[in-house]
Amino acid sequence: MVENFGGYWPEYQLYTEEYIHGETLTAYLDRNRDDILDESKVDRWQMRWLHFIWNGVQAYQDFWNRTEFKLSIQPPSPSNLVIPQHDYSTGTRLISISGRKPTESIAEHFLSLYTDYIVRTENKYPGLKHMSDWEVIFTATLQAVKMKRGKKILNQLKNGFEPTNSTNEIRIDGMYSGSN
Repeated sequence: MVENFGGYWPEYQLYTEEYIHGETLTAYLDRNRDDILDESKVDRWQMRWLHFIWNGVQAYQDFWNRTEFKLSIQPPSPSNLVIPQHDYSTGTRLISISGRKPTESIAEHFLSLYTDYIVRTENKYPGLKHMSDWEVIFTATLQAVKMKRGKKILNQLKNGFEPTNSTNEIRIDGMYSGSN
């Protein structure tokens, strides 16, 4: 999360944010692009990417939780995250909360995490391949919002699908288990 909010002046609809130093995930991946493409290092980058997925999703879900599930940062992007490079380190931070938008639906929120954060990043860095699909998003959500709230959210997600293009897209990606 953003460590210090800064200031807020509602009469001007103005707020400030603390400058967050550190290498963004995008900068780190750009710097290591050749290493990511090295086929002899596939296992290493699979594990690192899993670490980055987990921590990034958890940061975005933690923000969503703190807004009582009303606002999310859109689109979720690795350029808005500072994540420690090793899984034994702590300190994942969101750089900015200025991209916050009202959460229209739980399904769209989760789909955005999957497509905008995970799939788009993998398309930009072809050597990255996630080892798991939705389970990492779900478990990072449970970690961020805690079990009681997390179970309610995941049940709402499961029960809240309508026959839309999003549902079909989710079914293709392996999340939706209902029958049509």
